[in-house]
Amino acid sequence: MPNTPAPDRRLAAVMFADIVGYTALMQDNESNARRVCRRFRAVLKDVLPPHAGDVVQFYGDGALVVFHSAKEAVLAAIAAQRAARNVPPVVPLRIGIHIGDVVRDESGVYGDGVNIAARVESMALPGAILLSERLKIELDNHPDIRTVRLGEYELKNVRRPIVIYAVNDEDLVVPSPGQIHGDSKASERKTVAVMPFSFVGPEDASYLADGLVQEIVNGLTSVEGLSTIARSTCLAVQSEHPDPMRIGRRLKVRNIVEGSVRGAGERVRVSVQLVNTTDGSQVWSEKYDRRLDDIFEVQDEIAQLVVNGLKLNFDLGQRDQPIIDPSRVGRPWAFWKGPSSSIPPSRLPSVPFHSATPTSVPAACYRLGRPTPGRWITR
Repeated sequence: MPNTPAPDRRLAAVMFADIVGYTALMQDNESNARRVCRRFRAVLKDVLPPHAGDVVQFYGDGALVVFHSAKEAVLAAIAAQRAARNVPPVVPLRIGIHIGDVVRDESGVYGDGVNIAARVESMALPGAILLSERLKIELDNHPDIRTVRLGEYELKNVRRPIVIYAVNDEDLVVPSPGQIHGDSKASERKTVAVMPFSFVGPEDASYLADGLVQEIVNGLTSVEGLSTIARSTCLAVQSEHPDPMRIGRRLKVRNIVEGSVRGAGERVRVSVQLVNTTDGSQVWSEKYDRRLDDIFEVQDEIAQLVVNGLKLNFDLGQRDQPIIDPSRVGRPWAFWKGPSSSIPPSRLPSVPFHSATPTSVPAACYRLGRPTPGRWITR
């Protein structure tokens, strides 16, 4: 019997790259899609040789490339992204890189290194380069390559969570943690856990915090497309794991709601935060000051405002639905009719991260859980 050659096993930097939206592009304009694909392959053939990149396989709209060096893999990826957008037709390229064992034989290349690189690539946005933590460690002695930590993610068919980084370069898209998602835990992005609120004030009034949490849970449960962890489960887990990131792993949720209630005399202040459990970052927060004229009315009002603010931080396709349900609020309200209103500028919402435009102000209002201009509610 002929001897079968032993497979070639080695440590390599594995890069996956593909064209985002290629299937839709092919359906819309087949000839244009083919031009984009040819441009994609030409880009790789031009940028890989200086970095000793070896194309193992072109597959339709994607490619699998291996390198002997993690640094060279990243430099090649940066060069590819620049070339993909600087010369028409523009190629909407996404890239993921990991370093690990790969096995190569007559049937191709396979192994954990290949699998993880493919999963990392699937999370990327067009114009972005994502890296696994293992590959990022190889870059620690190369300060000229800057990266941003996006958080820890669970990936399909990968046993342990993977910490993901993005290459930070002026020519690249650098996604925020909320813009990328592990592909095996899509449901986690639409699941939220409302943790017990802390309370500072008279002991006999601590039921205010408990009742408020229950109202928020009830409100979120009614939001279509959003799942809420049972309150009893949250209570048990918080006593074991006070850290948001550990709570997220324990409950398998991407978001938790935390808050505090502080009482002084006839006044109460409620602070609420939405926390991303992948990296512990604060996604949304708001503060509410109220008088305790009617405890149930205050609970209902604040709970509804919190629910409005929270649900608009999830991609649930509900931004056109009413934000405030006036039937839930018993106090008198005045509605702002437009720019001629006498509401002082200090009452208007700020517009972070981008300049004010006719569409950005409503967006800021939504982010704060408040109605848009034209339905601005004020006392």
